[in-house]
Amino acid sequence: MKKVFRILLYVFGWALFLFIAFFILSQGYLEYNDQKGYYDESKKETVKETVPEAKEIKEVNKKALELRDAEKWKEFAELSEAHYKNPDFNFRFAYATAFVNGKEFPKDYRRAVEILSFDVPKNWSYHKSLVQLANLYNLGGEGLEKDSAKSNECFDKFFANVKLEEENSIIYNKDDHSISISTVIYDAFYIYVGHEYCTYPADGFPVNKVLGVKIMQKAIELTPLVDLNALAVIENIYKKEGRQNDYFKLQGELFDKGNFDVGLDYAYALLFGKHKDEARGFIVMKKTADFVNSGGKNTNAEPWYNTYVAVMYKNGIGTEKNIQETQKYFDKAKTYYERNAKSEGSSYTMAVEDAVQTAALIYFGKNSRGKQRLHDQDLGLELINFADTLTEKYAPKKGNKELIEFYKCAKMEDKLDELYKRYAARIPKYKGEYERYLKAKEESDKK
Repeated sequence: MKKVFRILLYVFGWALFLFIAFFILSQGYLEYNDQKGYYDESKKETVKETVPEAKEIKEVNKKALELRDAEKWKEFAELSEAHYKNPDFNFRFAYATAFVNGKEFPKDYRRAVEILSFDVPKNWSYHKSLVQLANLYNLGGEGLEKDSAKSNECFDKFFANVKLEEENSIIYNKDDHSISISTVIYDAFYIYVGHEYCTYPADGFPVNKVLGVKIMQKAIELTPLVDLNALAVIENIYKKEGRQNDYFKLQGELFDKGNFDVGLDYAYALLFGKHKDEARGFIVMKKTADFVNSGGKNTNAEPWYNTYVAVMYKNGIGTEKNIQETQKYFDKAKTYYERNAKSEGSSYTMAVEDAVQTAALIYFGKNSRGKQRLHDQDLGLELINFADTLTEKYAPKKGNKELIEFYKCAKMEDKLDELYKRYAARIPKYKGEYERYLKAKEESDKK
């Protein structure tokens, strides 16, 4: 009997020990979470690892989106804490980064790293998680030990996801989980500037200029075929670094390696910048126009290049004057403008607005910020008349507000009056505008 009692006492003792240990540990865990401001002890049953079915995780993601957009961070954290280990949870990055920026919760890089480590390659956020991990390990602090080796490992994994032959416009390819080189450069910029450019506070990166530049330079080394948007990001970083001369050199290197997206800005730098070289500027502009005319991609500026080459041939800028070549490239530009106008159907055509804006540039010889541009009033007016023809042909019920603004700026009152009459006769919104214009003109004449 004593033996049985000893056995029961032994079992009871171990059970009591395990219960006390579990209670102490759980209280410590809850206390830690409560200090961080994202756990409500009254709802502790919500904080548990879950692997919901596909339908359930869709509802979880939907709810997480609602909570984030409403900035209900406590509820968002409770939901995220329960699901961040699930590979199909879409707000892991936002949840982790909330521990980085210190706005929603106290800063805790260690906790952010723990959450991000559960991201997987199939997710669109995977590349962001990798670059954030590289960033945090590189910086260290806020509870995380600096670790260059781990930072470099995440850096290498990040670039292993890059698909160089991918179309520049594709941010994330869901079929093979790759990202484009442009996506890499956007991430470099976000790291360089930090939280300043982020839509949501929880979607930011801590500032790390050194790593931002490192990522950008690695991307450029991999391929010269960087698109227009990514080029703007690169230029922004170089300007912030005070390295405008280096960016000018980079433009030349990228162009010589076949990047025609850089052509327009590089040509302008050669024509009007401190490194003025009109002959080289003409070559760059013409090569880019010939590239797009032959069906080459990497640019949406086909009519611009042809217009500018025509202006250069007509005025002998960087080349000898050639009237035949002038007409050839100008006709090509008009062909592109009409093609673009056709493609937009009966909607208010951006192509026609674009034609007017280009015409204004060459008519006035400067842009809206006063920067010098190629100048030829005759070609400018010819293009204005062509834009008017396109509007009448493809958007007669819409009109063209850019034409009206051009005639106002050029002080062509006869043209403006004639255009207003045409539009007011068939477009209701212009009738009232024309009446106000006439009244203002009458009052001005009295003065």
